[in-house]
Amino acid sequence: MKLLAIDRGNSRTKTALQTGHSEFEYQVFENDPEDSLLLYIRSISFDAAIMSTVAADNLKKTSEYLQSKGFFLLVDPHTSLPLKNEYATPETLGTDRITGAIGAWKQMGERDVLLVDAGTCMNYEFVINNIYQGGAISPGLRMRLKAMHDYTGKLPLLEVPDSSIELIGKSTSGCMASGAVLGLCREIEGFANEYEKRYPGIAMVLSGGDAPFLGKYLKNGIFALHKEVVLIGLMEILKFNLNAKN
Repeated sequence: MKLLAIDRGNSRTKTALQTGHSEFEYQVFENDPEDSLLLYIRSISFDAAIMSTVAADNLKKTSEYLQSKGFFLLVDPHTSLPLKNEYATPETLGTDRITGAIGAWKQMGERDVLLVDAGTCMNYEFVINNIYQGGAISPGLRMRLKAMHDYTGKLPLLEVPDSSIELIGKSTSGCMASGAVLGLCREIEGFANEYEKRYPGIAMVLSGGDAPFLGKYLKNGIFALHKEVVLIGLMEILKFNLNAKN
């Protein structure tokens, strides 16, 4: 059975088409317009599909097309999950957060896991005893760089640096890069250390678009790196619901 997963993020849309037992074909699309995504979906064959979206638009045309093709899930607070969800306000829980947690949990062999998802926001997602607990949210790397520019009179708007970050900045941009990048890495390591103290042996996963960049500045060996845990989680939710249906 060929399965399709779609993750509609704040800036980009990612898809995964499962063509074999564990083989995925990944695609990435800009969020505007929807037509490029729909054109791709119409060009492939699949037996069931699932979609998660955190963007402001509702992908009406895509949803209608997927619905017309057969079994289709649009993830919402009422979707059946392979993990128990003990989040106090599930109706406010971003679908990317719970699906990412499921993906990291599955990638780590269904162990207790802390997922650090480095995207527009930093999402810290915690699963223990097959129960999703919640975690933390903080500004992501680009948000931190933009905030320094937007809320001051003279600081420049920096892109994510493409050169090595020095602890001691020797210029304004160097100081901003040190504070944003290394400060964020120390935050990540601080959360990881606290979780490790409370839950010894917990698995750690680093994911998201900025994960490869940030991973260069984190202590070696703390995290397993996997960029596509949300898509993996979506696939697990889809399989779980297909099995319940059959």
